[in-house]
Amino acid sequence: MSESRLFVVGTTHHLAPLELRERFTLDAPRTESLYQAVRAAATEAFVLGTCNRAELYAVAPASRAEELHRLLPEALGVDPKVFASHSFQAADAAAVAHLLEVASGLDSQIIGETEILGQVKESYDDATRRGTVGPALHRLLQKAFQTAKKVRSETAVGRGQVSIGNIAVELSARIYGDISRARILVIGSGEVAEKTATSFISRGARQVTVTSRTLAHAEELAARLPAQTIRWEAHQAVLGRFDIVISGTAAPEYIVHHKVAEAAIRLRPRQPMFYVDLAMPRDVEPSVGDLPNVFRYDLEDLGAIARENLRAREAEVAEVRAGLARRATDLHNALRL
Repeated sequence: MSESRLFVVGTTHHLAPLELRERFTLDAPRTESLYQAVRAAATEAFVLGTCNRAELYAVAPASRAEELHRLLPEALGVDPKVFASHSFQAADAAAVAHLLEVASGLDSQIIGETEILGQVKESYDDATRRGTVGPALHRLLQKAFQTAKKVRSETAVGRGQVSIGNIAVELSARIYGDISRARILVIGSGEVAEKTATSFISRGARQVTVTSRTLAHAEELAARLPAQTIRWEAHQAVLGRFDIVISGTAAPEYIVHHKVAEAAIRLRPRQPMFYVDLAMPRDVEPSVGDLPNVFRYDLEDLGAIARENLRAREAEVAEVRAGLARRATDLHNALRL
């Protein structure tokens, strides 16, 4: 058997436009399929799927590299040629460096955001429960967590407006001024929607309502925020009562269609509506943003704004990246694959 190496293959927001990332999403069934397939090709494996990336890390014999590169598009159910033109591959120290940048928030659409570290930890826990994490990946991921914390505590990368929630709040303030008077509807009860709603509340929002397909989930989130709830079946009929709509569900198709949004804005003469679409696939039909007096921002839009905000920190980000590359070489040597 040939010598083992560390591989990573994946696709991210850097390589695939939002329309393709919707097809490249690693949902639960696809993740299960990928883990089932990788067991035959690798001695260790770790799968990371978020709204902006789908990645497979594996420790495997060098002779299995080509096979590993096929597994991710097969699990996603996409044409390998399409995937190949919107994906990346790396091995050994370069794979380590990529993981360090991901965990530290340097590879995120919003540089320095903190959510990704929690997502990496959750994925690591999932892989551990599946029994696919061995000594090499265990050591590597623990070092990645330590490195991420050091980057956040000892550099300026994480300072400033670096979360989806903060950016959404700033945009809302430009539209409405005092957001304490804004009526906010949160569609979905997931982590990203909750954090964004929390950002609004921390900036003074007082009229927040939550809806979810599962009423109990909506009530649990409402209790934490705090907020009110409405039943899922009722929210589209009353959409026009709200100024800001934060949507972050796991639905496979649009939640807010053009016709629904058009009916809602007709109930609000001269009053704007702001949609914050945090979902992947998207919850709010893109053409909603073409309606008069309607503002619609999705993850791609918010990421572009974040990149503008990053310019003041570009020098430090470059310095941190160089440091991570040096650390990656040391960590890869220590893995003794």
